[in-house]
Amino acid sequence: MTRPADAERRTGRPIVVEIAGVAGAGKSTLAANLAASLSALGYAASDSRATRRQALGARERISAWLRAFPESATATAFVAGRVVRRDLPPAALSRLGPAFQHSRQLQLLVPRLGATGVIVQEPGWLMDLLTQYVHARRPLDLPTARRYLAKGPPIDFAIVLRASPEVALRHMNARKRGLPQSFRALDAPVLDEMLRRADASGGTIARACRAAGIETLELEVDALDGAAVTSRCTEFLVTRLARRRPIGDLS
Repeated sequence: MTRPADAERRTGRPIVVEIAGVAGAGKSTLAANLAASLSALGYAASDSRATRRQALGARERISAWLRAFPESATATAFVAGRVVRRDLPPAALSRLGPAFQHSRQLQLLVPRLGATGVIVQEPGWLMDLLTQYVHARRPLDLPTARRYLAKGPPIDFAIVLRASPEVALRHMNARKRGLPQSFRALDAPVLDEMLRRADASGGTIARACRAAGIETLELEVDALDGAAVTSRCTEFLVTRLARRRPIGDLS
């Protein structure tokens, strides 16, 4: 069920699908594959990372950032307030920069896709929240996640990928770049605990999204390959998009 406030705030912009989850669960691959699958079905769809491959002049970049700022300001203030109260370490503020980048990516895609399009966002606002608490080395609670969602930009659908530390590590080690730089200096027990905390935070975010009325798919990927994950997520979205935005209405 769409929240009335979201329906008003979504006027004139594409539908936003956010992907979040533990590192190594396959979020980036899913975002690209999901956008491609939706495009093949006739939807005007793009993953948000496509804007990183787009050549833009300085004026366009600044203009997009300024247009994006109002919708990211309240969520930024929310996290900053928690840092001031020491609910989070000051280092959490350094991870707020990507929040502006996410909003900028959305703004750049709006003219390209129009109000009938679909943006698959990864990383996005949900990943900002998850990352802040993973690096804070403390659990994310449901009330905090719900307050954060209420203050951030509207999200239409959420996909949360869950994975065990064993699967997450196997996926990351199989990548050409290997483990993220911030993980490489960690002892195995510390890294295992961090991945478990990230996965638990993903579950909390999924519950918060459902409580906020955001249609959410929470998917365990341990026994699934990339094609199966893409298929499940495509089916989840197409069924719901057909109710909101039928393909015949996209012309």
